[in-house]
Amino acid sequence: MQNAAGHYINLGCSPENTASMSSTIREIAKLERNLDIDLWPKRKSYPLGFPNLKSTISGHTVNILSWKSLEQNEFIDDVIINSYLQLICGFAQSNLNFNVVFLDVHLVQNIIFDQKLGAFGKWLGKIDLRNYEVLLIPINAHEHWTLLVAVPKLKLIIYLDSKHGKLNSGFFDRICAFLQLYWQPGKRLSYKQWTLFTPEDIPTQFRLKGSKQVMTMNCGPHLVSWSHIICSGKPVEFNDSDMDSVRCRLAEILLKNNGIDQRTSSHKRRMVLRNERDKGEILLTVRRTRMVQQSSLPILGCKSIFDLCASLHKL
Repeated sequence: MQNAAGHYINLGCSPENTASMSSTIREIAKLERNLDIDLWPKRKSYPLGFPNLKSTISGHTVNILSWKSLEQNEFIDDVIINSYLQLICGFAQSNLNFNVVFLDVHLVQNIIFDQKLGAFGKWLGKIDLRNYEVLLIPINAHEHWTLLVAVPKLKLIIYLDSKHGKLNSGFFDRICAFLQLYWQPGKRLSYKQWTLFTPEDIPTQFRLKGSKQVMTMNCGPHLVSWSHIICSGKPVEFNDSDMDSVRCRLAEILLKNNGIDQRTSSHKRRMVLRNERDKGEILLTVRRTRMVQQSSLPILGCKSIFDLCASLHKL
């Protein structure tokens, strides 16, 4: 099946789900048109006035520097990533009854580089991450975006890297220490029964230029694309050639949703807590994490990573 943008859409993890999945996709598409967050309509140009624009999404101010990071083959900055994740997670919570949440990019930076939580400690103390079915963890390491997707109910963590690189074990140990602290406080969480899935069939940020493969700076658009698939339930297959359109579409989405507030009450508290002085510091107790390693399909009955990510809201 193809959508209006000409992208191939898989209809589910098994043939018997075809009818219900098709109906679900139609309903989701209707909701996306109403909220204007659909990432996939083809767009070849930026909104009028780009990049001299200003927009505010759920407390994140998108200024000219952030807009410029959406230009072709530029490294997308943290404001763009945070703003879109806020929108798409808010969409999933409000319209699909899907309890998915993301960790702020700066919180993740604190975890992987400093083993501290900084001013986010108080915010995390007032919410219960165990209430969420899926946790999106955007990682920016050395100007490269990757995405960890944690699914506690399935004891599954998915690592999505458009360079097909290896997950930094130190970063992973610190993130697992963070999850231990907030998922199962006071108890040792046994990760031996968990699976770390590093799929081999995901699109890369490399393109052919003549006879050579050239690396693009499209890790940010790849991360956004995976987040959209997870939160919308639409298994749209993409590749790096789609990323120029995704950049233009991202600019349009963030501009049209100017002023919207998709934060949950816990996210609203975070904006207040950022302005408070947090003298206390939470240090993570980091241990070596051992999990079952898997890189090949099928997994959980799904034959592609696109199907798996789109099905997380139902599994």
